[in-house]
Amino acid sequence: MKKLIKIAALVIAAAALGVITLYSFQAAAEGDGKMLGIVVADENVDLEATTHPGTDTTVVVDRILAPDDSWVVVHLYKDGMPGPKIGITRVDKGESRNVVVELDGEFSADEPLLVVLHADRGIQERFEFAMDYFDKSPDKPYFVDGMKLSAKLEPEAR
Repeated sequence: MKKLIKIAALVIAAAALGVITLYSFQAAAEGDGKMLGIVVADENVDLEATTHPGTDTTVVVDRILAPDDSWVVVHLYKDGMPGPKIGITRVDKGESRNVVVELDGEFSADEPLLVVLHADRGIQERFEFAMDYFDKSPDKPYFVDGMKLSAKLEPEAR
């Protein structure tokens, strides 16, 4: 009898797992499950950014460890979120040091900036990311441990 109870418990557990799996796949197919970005392990990616001394027209990213060909994107930092994009440059897979990102667009020297690393997964060497079309954008940002890989640059650091 105990053997029968154990078998029944295993069958029920397997059925429950199957139902959860089917529900997850169905939710993703219907668009209910939203992928945040490109999930990577902490040891495969890094971003260390400071600004170029003496100028507000460039940001220098001291070190990048990119798991694939990637984009370094500089945004204005607005209300805790990435604001308008004001600079972008591409880096190859692997380690890069002292990467200079030219800034354009309107911003003031007292505004914080946010540096974000995005994958180059669409057409190579063409930045294809738009917040309005996040799900369909191939060049999503990298995420480590549930957090977007980014570096906030405070105005006094520039």
